[in-house]
Amino acid sequence: MSDISFSTPEWKLDEQGRKIVYLTPSILKDIKCLRFFYLSSLLGLRRKGAELRNYKAAYGNAFGMFCDDFHSGLSHDDSTIRAKAYYEKFDEEITDEKEWRTLTHLIRTMRKYSQEVTPETFTPLKIGEDFATQLTIDIPITVGNGYVYRLAGTIDKFCKYATYPQVIVDDKTTGSYNIKLFFEQYKLSLQMLTYIFLGTKFLKGEDSTDWLPFVINGIFVKYPTKKAEMQGIFDGATFVRHGPEQVTNALMESFLRWVKGICSQLDIMLNLMDSTLIDYPNYNCCSGSFGKGCEFSPLCRFGDVEQMKLMIPSIYDIGKFSPTIISLSGGSDESLDEYNL
Repeated sequence: MSDISFSTPEWKLDEQGRKIVYLTPSILKDIKCLRFFYLSSLLGLRRKGAELRNYKAAYGNAFGMFCDDFHSGLSHDDSTIRAKAYYEKFDEEITDEKEWRTLTHLIRTMRKYSQEVTPETFTPLKIGEDFATQLTIDIPITVGNGYVYRLAGTIDKFCKYATYPQVIVDDKTTGSYNIKLFFEQYKLSLQMLTYIFLGTKFLKGEDSTDWLPFVINGIFVKYPTKKAEMQGIFDGATFVRHGPEQVTNALMESFLRWVKGICSQLDIMLNLMDSTLIDYPNYNCCSGSFGKGCEFSPLCRFGDVEQMKLMIPSIYDIGKFSPTIISLSGGSDESLDEYNL
């Protein structure tokens, strides 16, 4: 671990031998800090035990598994099997007696959902013999100097919804009390625009600009009230759907110009590193207090690369290159030339 090289990530290469850079919504959100991009996306540094500690996100992941199975036609009981098995290890790690995101709460939320939302509310499309759920897609955006940039993300579901034959559905589980404000943050969001671009190109072809609508399946969870419990009622979950949201060609073109601008900045940084002019993007891009709010602030405070290396084994694990990408599908490399910088 201590001999980690900051300048030689384990790159994936395309058929022409160019290094592939995958840009997901979560990466784009923090792209203003090139050091964060390098440590997070290229080296794959993650806080030790971060997966188990993040039971709030795991709760949402578990409920998403349930939704996928429930809307794909499984019975309520069968739909809970994967979700419960996945969340059990996170439930075991919860030590706060006041924490309500327990396995029991998840089970009760799944039961209430199956009572209030019919399976036919969302009907997943089929791609071949498989339901179109949890599809990880990457589409080429641009080519730089020795690098290929691809927009990527995992879409929860392609579904038939109400009168719409094809929509993108994103299951969102949140502890927010303000439903309206929660939905508001996803209008024109990086995630929404990325998913609409990826979903449309994947389902309709690379030339299509008939952008798919975007629907949020909102699952609002909270601590159940004592009053409701005394009445034998579970009020720890509320289900509200938002959308379909649709985007214009002008908006999507503006988004893609922004993404390509990001790619241009990354290309400059990565090629500087390749030329050995720098061996590490040693930039301070934090706003406000130095390193505030970033998981890499313990490293950034040292400033010196050698001191940073000494800190890594005690705080971080090293994952795979582009750890947000699990599997790849979508756009062919032959189409890349038309996207040159």
